[in-house]
Amino acid sequence: MRYLLSFWLCLCLTACGPEVPHTKTLDRNGLMRLVFPTWAPKGKAANQTVSLPAESSQPDKTIETEARVSPLHVIRLDDTHAVMVTEAVAVDEHGEPVNCHACSASLGAYFFSRDDKGWRFDARQDSVGTSGVNGAIGTTRVERLGKAFVVFAEWGSCWQGNCGSWLEAFGFWPGKAKSLTPGIPLEAENSGAVGDCDNADPELGAMQPCFDVSSKWAVRQGQVVIDFKGETRDTPDEDGKRPPAVKIATQARYTLQGDELKLVAGANPVPGF
Repeated sequence: MRYLLSFWLCLCLTACGPEVPHTKTLDRNGLMRLVFPTWAPKGKAANQTVSLPAESSQPDKTIETEARVSPLHVIRLDDTHAVMVTEAVAVDEHGEPVNCHACSASLGAYFFSRDDKGWRFDARQDSVGTSGVNGAIGTTRVERLGKAFVVFAEWGSCWQGNCGSWLEAFGFWPGKAKSLTPGIPLEAENSGAVGDCDNADPELGAMQPCFDVSSKWAVRQGQVVIDFKGETRDTPDEDGKRPPAVKIATQARYTLQGDELKLVAGANPVPGF
């Protein structure tokens, strides 16, 4: 009889499998430890091995990378599904986050579902996309667009006298995360590259067009609405005189269609550089 009971006990344990870890709440630190059992909020204990893009130009090609991983947002997608959004920055040989001008950060997604024991970890996407410079993803916030929750990341920087800022958008559904669009230009100005737009300075490349365009954006009635203002001036003539400035005061509207954020009204006037 003892052997028979042992046999049935073994069968039961095999059928039930190991106990799946749960957390009672959606506290971000508890969720992080479900995904990364050795994780801690500060210092090198926050470093974890994740799959990040090998190169920014090849986001689908990933490699195992040691990175500083931090929770950004926890989003309750519905009654039984949630996602934790993270920032991951590769670390150097000393275990510290890299901080170079061309170093962006990766936005990750970790999915959870709720059962009678609490919240359990279901799936991971270490890198949904990248954003930012100097090892920081930018300023983020969560909005609702249609059936998706969207994390927006706004960031900017300057290169050789040209300055700009961009808006990245990442969509989240139960079990799914996706970059919704290439970065949307928000601002651009090039006074550091061409000098004073009224006084042509050949040493600063004055024969280039000059521009100074800024914007404010918001989510209104289920659309991303961007109001632009500023001016542009074309290249100088043979006497070094620029034509009159062209004033900009326009609006662009973007709508989530399927899993893409598309321009549906107006135009984006921000010059490229």
